[in-house]
Amino acid sequence: MRFPVWLMVVSLTMVVGACTGDASRMAADQPRAHDMSVLKVGTLRHRVIAEFGTPVLTESPNGVKTDIFKFVDGYSSAAKTSRSFLHGAMNVGTLGIWDVFGKPIESSFQGEEVRLKVEYDANDRISFVKRY
Repeated sequence: MRFPVWLMVVSLTMVVGACTGDASRMAADQPRAHDMSVLKVGTLRHRVIAEFGTPVLTESPNGVKTDIFKFVDGYSSAAKTSRSFLHGAMNVGTLGIWDVFGKPIESSFQGEEVRLKVEYDANDRISFVKRY
């Protein structure tokens, strides 16, 4: 039995559509950029925690409160949106073939791992920051 051409085209389109979009989704799901401007001397501790999350370690050697933060600093919303849009447009233009190239490209964008040591004064305000 012979399949009609239109049925083959619809089937192929559905298969290609189901297999595409990974690079676009990967770009949209990248980690967000953090506001590093909060790391100024005098910023309150609760503002730092609000931006970077719970510290992986909090200690008070010699009475100086110290937080250690570890997180992935990613990309701005504009960068993620534009990359996602570009991948989507390339997928449509190439009938999904772009994902063969787009997925490895997006896999290389994983953000930067950041480690911070933040010391506070007696009023819970930043007195010292070290990035390592």
